[in-house]
Amino acid sequence: MRRHDLRRRWKQFSEAMGECRRADERWSLMQREIGQDLAPVLSEKEARHMTHTVFRINALLFLYSRLRAAEHDTDVGVLLGAITYVLDFVYDHHPNAEPGAERYEQLVYLRDEADNGQPIEAVLRKLAAQAWGVIPDPELFRSHLDAMLKTQRKSQLQEEGGELSASALEQLTLDKGHQSLCLFFSAVNASFNQNEAAALRGFGLYMQYMDDLEDFYEDRSESRMSPVRNPLSGAWRASRLLVAASPDLKRYYGLTSLRGYRIFMTWLWLFHGGILLACVTRELTRLLPPRPQLWVDRCTERLAARNPFFQVAPIGLTYYDFHTAERGRRRIPPSLGVVAAFPTAAVSTWLETRARASTFAALMDPILEANVSDPRRRAEVRRPLRQWALKGGYMVGAYARLAQLAPQDPLAFALRGGRPAI
Repeated sequence: MRRHDLRRRWKQFSEAMGECRRADERWSLMQREIGQDLAPVLSEKEARHMTHTVFRINALLFLYSRLRAAEHDTDVGVLLGAITYVLDFVYDHHPNAEPGAERYEQLVYLRDEADNGQPIEAVLRKLAAQAWGVIPDPELFRSHLDAMLKTQRKSQLQEEGGELSASALEQLTLDKGHQSLCLFFSAVNASFNQNEAAALRGFGLYMQYMDDLEDFYEDRSESRMSPVRNPLSGAWRASRLLVAASPDLKRYYGLTSLRGYRIFMTWLWLFHGGILLACVTRELTRLLPPRPQLWVDRCTERLAARNPFFQVAPIGLTYYDFHTAERGRRRIPPSLGVVAAFPTAAVSTWLETRARASTFAALMDPILEANVSDPRRRAEVRRPLRQWALKGGYMVGAYARLAQLAPQDPLAFALRGGRPAI
């Protein structure tokens, strides 16, 4: 029995990782279609936000398919994730919702054509047209879309100058999370009804609160009201909200698919732990000087590139503007910051050295073997060439970081480093 359980759990894990890889493939294809239009508009931070949103919405719908014992369509998950991000981007950049945000709402409903000079409009109109073509019950989806957009318009009061009491902010958080879940699930389930919607209220509050916890410093830097008072209390409350949402989910979904419910909750708690780990990482790295923050950020992005699951629950979150969010906050002394950043810098340097040494070997070894037949003589010639290649790589790389230039290709490092030795 234990071996059977272990095999079953491994199968579930493999299916989830496989879904992350499929989402990565589909998102790469979609980026080729819309990336050229969005590149002039989105900053690096916003581009990452879009990727994380796409992976997260697709993962949510994948787990929802397990609750319903149904097949999951990765293309639909990626498509809905992209639309969700673009709409959020529009509302965040149109604090005075009329007429800016309303214009984009008409594009979502396909009631208007996009302006050729507005890339966001063109992308949103194109994605919306694809989405309406795959939704099983457009009328059901439209009703939930109406409710969600109405709630989004209310969220403009969270911007600077808005007036929201604590209770009103709490209600808005609940409505945003609940309406979003109803919208996503009605997009893939034509039998979605009011009873199922009622079971999702607590879960919707949890999901929206987790999103606010993740965006805590971004909200502060952009002067938006947040239901999260501080990261520590936010992490504790988010955990309690997840526990409070579980009975309703089990009462509704556990009756029809207890196994699917358990799979859902297992991955949900893993996601929860990943976001809390991200918050801990963020609280540690934000105390470091900017350069070590960038090193940590690059390491976490490489990790996400190797394993797409970390696009669902990203560990980094170091790209927020902490200086703007916390003006006047005392930072740790530079000397202590250097000591704290040393382990990360050592790992980063080691990885860069391996990459440059590998590039040098691929470039120079065939040339040396073709021109120097004696192995001993070849080793003598190779040694100083390799040393100069690595030294030159360090010099060019350090200058590129100092001048804030784009990272150089490792092949260029090897060529520039090798010339002085010859």
